[in-house]
Amino acid sequence: MADQLPEIELEDHGSKGRYVLRGPGGAEAEMTFTKIGEHQLIIDHTEVPD
Repeated sequence: MADQLPEIELEDHGSKGRYVLRGPGGAEAEMTFTKIGEHQLIIDHTEVPD
């Protein structure tokens, strides 16, 4: 049986958004961002579960 990697999801809300990875038990790791141009982001925050 092959191991499956969890998917990283993009939640895009116009000028802001986040990438999120959901682990076992519902724990989330996230990276939030603000768009400052067509090809540029500012990473605002990162968080991983303990």
